[in-house]
Amino acid sequence: MHMSSPRVSTTAASSVTVRRRSSELRAARKIVSGGDDGAQLRSELSSNKIDRQEILNNLESFPGNFQIKIPADQVVAMKADLGLSWNKLRLMIK
Repeated sequence: MHMSSPRVSTTAASSVTVRRRSSELRAARKIVSGGDDGAQLRSELSSNKIDRQEILNNLESFPGNFQIKIPADQVVAMKADLGLSWNKLRLMIK
């Protein structure tokens, strides 16, 4: 099986190149797993779980304050999706 060596990273590659790379990985996974590529993929994904503490440690290593800014319209949409009454939302905010 032929695996091409990348000249550029996937983030900088074209959509055609990314699709080709994905199909190469899929083919390699199928060969390695003996035909059950779905089970192999599930195994790979479960073994790459990052625990919560590791994420927090990585966030603390950023210079300055790490903040996620959510636009006001999306905040309103998230609150509406919760389906809570106004009083319950106020209690959550406190």
